[in-house]
Amino acid sequence: MQKNLSNSSKFLSSPISFLLIFLWIANDHFWKAQFHNEITGKISDITGLIVFPFFLTAIGFMASYGSVREKNLFLFSNLSIAILFFIINWSQDWNNWIYINCFGNQNGTADKTDLLCIPICLLVNFYFYKKYSAKEISISTKIRYLHIIAITLSALAFINTSTADKKTQREEDILYPILIAKPDYRDTYKIGEEVFFIWYTEGVFKEFQIILYPMYSESPEKVISIKPSQLKKQFDERISKYYYIYSEELNLAEDYYRLAVIGSKNNNWKEKSPSEIFNLIKTNTCREINLSCSDFRWIGFQE
Repeated sequence: MQKNLSNSSKFLSSPISFLLIFLWIANDHFWKAQFHNEITGKISDITGLIVFPFFLTAIGFMASYGSVREKNLFLFSNLSIAILFFIINWSQDWNNWIYINCFGNQNGTADKTDLLCIPICLLVNFYFYKKYSAKEISISTKIRYLHIIAITLSALAFINTSTADKKTQREEDILYPILIAKPDYRDTYKIGEEVFFIWYTEGVFKEFQIILYPMYSESPEKVISIKPSQLKKQFDERISKYYYIYSEELNLAEDYYRLAVIGSKNNNWKEKSPSEIFNLIKTNTCREINLSCSDFRWIGFQE
């Protein structure tokens, strides 16, 4: 092993790095849940964009046994993370794809204001890299332990940020009303025509269901179960809220139907009979079994 630390390892073992890692972890574990505002959102972005490129560079340099120039690894790490950060904040569709396919969840939220962090953090990173490249720090037992601790904490901070949404955890048992935007009241469609369902809500749900009850019946004629990953999620800038879009060709009898959308956080509601679900929606008491639901609205189908 080299007698002197690599430049990225010098930074990771420094008090500045430990301060940033502490802010990163404390923000994701405590401050986001407590305050959940623009400041806490930016703290995670800035600390992650600074610490993580140094972490990747240090890991890459050690894995290559110094055969790859550290400066090239540092450039590659910063550009890769900057591009990924740009992608997940430029479009909610891109954000959903990255989080679902890479982290197995849909907790990410695209925010174009976060893109301002990229040039700032790149400048900070190259400043620190140049600063610590001028320092000679020999490897001692203390420095070696600090290095291992810094790398471990950086990895844990990244995993925590990527796989857990603190707002989701804090609001796990809070249910938000689902407001249907489309179909509108008493919209009429041709039988077999594609219908676009659009509804607004907050929080994160494990499953949504679109339920269509025929007139004078408490038993559904059609139930569409949907995972969040199957939905198109869009941001409505007019009211600063997200809405979901789902489309389906419906083959229903010629008549009017009661339409409702429900969102579930667990599977307790599946023990209820169709008529019980009907009454919960009708009386708007879905919260009793950890559901969020819309009120009924009428839509019609004709030949």
